[in-house]
Amino acid sequence: MKRSVHGDETAFDRRFHALELQAREKLRSVLDDLPREEASDALGRALERRIVPALGRMGFDEQICWSLFRVTAPTWESLATVGNGVEPMNPALTKDLRDVRKGVLVKSETQGKTRAALKGMTPPARDALLRESMDPGNLFLALDDVSLSWIVLPRAYDLLERQHARHLLFYTRALDEENDVEFAKVLARIVVEFLGNYSVKYIDDERLRDQTVAAFFHAYSAMFWRNLRTPPPGLESGWVFDCFLRWAKAIQQRFAPTNRGMDLAIERMEAERDRLFPPFDAFGMAPSGMRDARQFLIALRHGTPGVDSVCQCFGVGPPFETQTYGRLPYASVPQALNALCGEIKRRYRTESPRTRASIREFLARVETTYDLNRLKAVFPEGHPPEALRFVGPRVSGMSHAFASSMHLLPTPDGLSS
Repeated sequence: MKRSVHGDETAFDRRFHALELQAREKLRSVLDDLPREEASDALGRALERRIVPALGRMGFDEQICWSLFRVTAPTWESLATVGNGVEPMNPALTKDLRDVRKGVLVKSETQGKTRAALKGMTPPARDALLRESMDPGNLFLALDDVSLSWIVLPRAYDLLERQHARHLLFYTRALDEENDVEFAKVLARIVVEFLGNYSVKYIDDERLRDQTVAAFFHAYSAMFWRNLRTPPPGLESGWVFDCFLRWAKAIQQRFAPTNRGMDLAIERMEAERDRLFPPFDAFGMAPSGMRDARQFLIALRHGTPGVDSVCQCFGVGPPFETQTYGRLPYASVPQALNALCGEIKRRYRTESPRTRASIREFLARVETTYDLNRLKAVFPEGHPPEALRFVGPRVSGMSHAFASSMHLLPTPDGLSS
């Protein structure tokens, strides 16, 4: 989707944009002290025609990309032949990509079936399943099912070799051609880590390593804030923002563990991520309560994971609890939902079609969750907590009414949705 017009942005958009600008300013300060290496004409053509546009489509800022390639140009000179129309061949890597994709698709299908089964379970049944899955004996069985096949693809700092530079071409091409969300997520993480690790490891002048690390750290910080606000089209469910955070944290711990400024930047990024997407514990409860439900419009821009996270925050908590899984007291749910719906109404016309679909899915799920007949069916002996019996019909009705009115809201093409 296009970047928002400033006047249409939410308060959270504006805050995240300000944090992105702060990171960009720090990047500019570092780049001012780094020598610029002019790329050869051939490398320049390869960057312009293929590499930078491909990175841009997966969430990189193209202006920042050019800045980074200008200070690491000698590192990437082996990519120059791409500009002359030469298509590099690597049968072994191509086979690995194909095999990894197959494994990821199988795992994705299994997870999809599990998600569908969980959605149909009552809260008590889900709680019992969670307790069983946390049994130490079952944890080891679960580890056997975790597919780690994609780690064979070169991108980790210690495993990279100088001749791996052209892998960037294969990874970006594979991502451009990929139509499966789960494998696209894997490829996005690989590209983010590969570009950063290779650029730092094979910097042309060892004396500039610390400054290069700082440049990439601030660049990736800026792109974290950029992608947290607005994920790249087609990768809404990919959590690309988290890929940038993961790498920034790893490289800071490796090369600048005592840098307090970087520590604070990581803490801020993690705090804002966890506020939008609370890390639920084994019993499904968020560590702390919602501060402002309006922020969840940004979470709803992030595809299925965003919808699932927001629905969990609003979800009916375990039996004998008086609050949602997001630790929101039941009595406060109508007010929180009304605040979020108000934010949605103000922003709806500028949101992408994918986000508008996520909004409709969220409202439908909340309506079903708080339907009084369903609540009676899922709670022991048909007796939901008193607060929930009171607010349930109201919340369900609010969700239905707002969803029904959404077709009257204008969209970017001037038509109603």
